[in-house]
Amino acid sequence: MVGTLLLLGFGCLVLSIHPLYDEKTLVEAPEILGVWAPVKEAKADEIWQFRSAGKFANDFIFTDGDGLRGTFKAHVVQLGEHRFLDLYPEAETLSGKTAGVYSWHLIAAHTFYRVWVADDKLHLSPLDLKWVEDGVRSGGIQIDHLWADGQIVLTADTKTLQRFVVENVDEAFSDADILRRLETQPGNRE
Repeated sequence: MVGTLLLLGFGCLVLSIHPLYDEKTLVEAPEILGVWAPVKEAKADEIWQFRSAGKFANDFIFTDGDGLRGTFKAHVVQLGEHRFLDLYPEAETLSGKTAGVYSWHLIAAHTFYRVWVADDKLHLSPLDLKWVEDGVRSGGIQIDHLWADGQIVLTADTKTLQRFVVENVDEAFSDADILRRLETQPGNRE
């Protein structure tokens, strides 16, 4: 998974063994469906596509400027007044472009974003890796984790993760990537 995330430009994310969602917190979010591109000129050739994959589930296809693609399951989570996005890589992304023995050594992980739509722009703010790592190292953040090759991996259960993001929502998330809509997904209720 770490290799897949680095390949797709997602190398600076907090990884989690457990999801942020459970049956009670999943919500539909038709406003995110469609094809999006970053507002920042430097990333304008990236394509972010969200497609419905059934009730409370979406497919997310990320294509970078070199045409490399990654496919993820995307779940939108409602915790209090905030919405979050939980991304988890599809098995085909992990094994489709690598030798079998190599792909057997990759471990998939969840990544979390605060998500909202305003003025027809999609805002995705990732859980801040530096903030989490610094907080854990200083003892200011107490959450179950392990270190793997120098990167923190959260091992806390879903309920603990939910409490953690809600209690720290104002500090824990980096500046948002802002995306502009290129296409509306068919069936999107806007």
